[in-house]
Amino acid sequence: MKKHYLKTFFFYLFLAFIFSCSSDDIKNKNSLQDEINSKAESSIIGKKIASIKNGNIRLLASDTSINKGVKNLIDPSDQNNISYNRSTIVNIDNMYYLRSYSNDGLVTTTLLEEEEESNNGEVNLLVAGISCTSKACSGTNGCVPNANKKSCSSCLGDCTKTVTSVEYEEEF
Repeated sequence: MKKHYLKTFFFYLFLAFIFSCSSDDIKNKNSLQDEINSKAESSIIGKKIASIKNGNIRLLASDTSINKGVKNLIDPSDQNNISYNRSTIVNIDNMYYLRSYSNDGLVTTTLLEEEEESNNGEVNLLVAGISCTSKACSGTNGCVPNANKKSCSSCLGDCTKTVTSVEYEEEF
């Protein structure tokens, strides 16, 4: 009789352990999904960040949101603790780039795609999703995304390519 109670006790103890572990996994999965959704919402990929009209470039987003967006592109998990303090639009070989400067000397150059507005002659600049980051080539035109969106131009030193895309789930 005691063996029966002991078996039943261990069976229920085992079930409690299984259910407690699986609920932790669900909480961790939901927490990770919330973090990913938050990063996607603050992403600048595919978003208009500047416009050009009559040769004048005008930023459409605040410096803070651009710098935060570049940080999320380059270091989405915040492992490297990179902080950008300034970003500018540059034209290199007839291509537009967002050039962002970090506090520790890193320069990230992000390819911008042109999107023409047919009704007013304005050209919008959108983040293409490829960035190249370097400290050694920060003062040159090396380590810049190529137009093919697959590689960075040559750099004698460090050059890290980051390609990022965001896919949004449709909710029904």
